[in-house]
Amino acid sequence: MAHFRLGVVYFQQKNYAGSATELDRAVQLAPQNYLASYYLGLACNSLGDAEGAIAALQASVKVNPDQPDAQNQLGLLLQRAGRPEEAAVAFRQFIRLEPSNPDAQNNLGLSLAEWRW
Repeated sequence: MAHFRLGVVYFQQKNYAGSATELDRAVQLAPQNYLASYYLGLACNSLGDAEGAIAALQASVKVNPDQPDAQNQLGLLLQRAGRPEEAAVAFRQFIRLEPSNPDAQNNLGLSLAEWRW
């Protein structure tokens, strides 16, 4: 738990490299800690590691799919990575969790428009 807490503190301080190191260790020690995977995804994204961010967020939502922020972030990263079909799956989960959130509908629409073309 100490690695998780330190990783979150580093993330809040914008020390993304330190955060990623601590959170990666936290995930290794407790793979079911979906919040550690979520923050690891955010840290990786902040470091420009899109694939690492996607992998961490996928691990997070696999453990706990009822995270609207994680589903949205995952969808956005998949969209940017040119994987609109996978992004649409994440955005549909986001809509299921927050049906009145306009970002959810908008993000899904953009993903579907890209996927269809």
